[in-house]
Amino acid sequence: MAVVNLFLRNIHQVKSHSLYLRFSVSSLWIMAAGMLLFRSCGSAPSQSKEATPPPPRTGIALYLPEYWYSSNHAVFAPIMQPLLQKGMDTAFLVRLMTDSRVQFKESLVKINVTGYRKPTDYTQHHDAYSVNKGISFMEQHSRDLDSAAAKYNVPKQAITSILWIETKFGKITGNHSIASVFLSVALANRPENIEKNKNVVRQELSEKKDTTGLYELEKKIEQRANKKSAWAIDQLMALDSMRSRYHADVLDIKGSFAGAFGLSQFLPSSYRSWAVDGDGDGKINLFDEQDAIFSVANYLSVNGWRKDRESHEKAVFHYNNSKDYVSAVLTLAEKLGMDK
Repeated sequence: MAVVNLFLRNIHQVKSHSLYLRFSVSSLWIMAAGMLLFRSCGSAPSQSKEATPPPPRTGIALYLPEYWYSSNHAVFAPIMQPLLQKGMDTAFLVRLMTDSRVQFKESLVKINVTGYRKPTDYTQHHDAYSVNKGISFMEQHSRDLDSAAAKYNVPKQAITSILWIETKFGKITGNHSIASVFLSVALANRPENIEKNKNVVRQELSEKKDTTGLYELEKKIEQRANKKSAWAIDQLMALDSMRSRYHADVLDIKGSFAGAFGLSQFLPSSYRSWAVDGDGDGKINLFDEQDAIFSVANYLSVNGWRKDRESHEKAVFHYNNSKDYVSAVLTLAEKLGMDK
């Protein structure tokens, strides 16, 4: 009984007073065992015949208090244990499972798994309009760009090109909760979601009246679902770890459907590894021009940018694994005056 009371009291504190306490996985299971013992000794509450039974609980969700077991929690329950096993802070996991800003979105699973079949057209990113916008940005931020270029040995034109192609210098940063993106995509490998995405490609091929290669496509969907699910789990772990460096609540971050955010469109793992404080204010805010400029320069430098074209392509490809993207970034940078 004492174990149950302790568990409920601590969860209540997390929920009501934001005292985010840390529990180890082993502690959770000890408490869970106590709850099972308590439940086995008590009588079940009576229910009316009209009452709708709650959805089935699995894994660690089996032991959570009723008021904590929201519909949001029920959706994400399958990925709780993998996150705990990887060492996610338990209090942060509680927040992810209960915060109203975090929601499952099937559309995010679909686009992240099947979207590869419709490559992005980057040709419009280095037209005359883009060049003029790039020149204006370099004039406006010449001091920061020159400082970053000198510090990291990366041309200001390359930095400018990436910031333009990624977000048009911050005008288009995305409006998706990145926590929702990663939690949703982490469920991509669930059988029901794999089947839904297979149905997407089946429908597309059916409309074209050509089912050639359907089996290969379905296998590709399964492979991508598993890969993307593991990737999303890693990004959630990175989101957890970046909380100590981020200047605000990470659950407030909005970004792209792929979970990238800020002017530079970094993922949490990129933020953790390569984001830097460009303006010296003690914060790393990628929605700020200075921090974004220095972070892009640092990213390219660490990932191999040197004086030769091959290294340029390698560094930019690491930023975005698309040859068309690499071509667009370097084309615009050269039109802005970067040496070939």
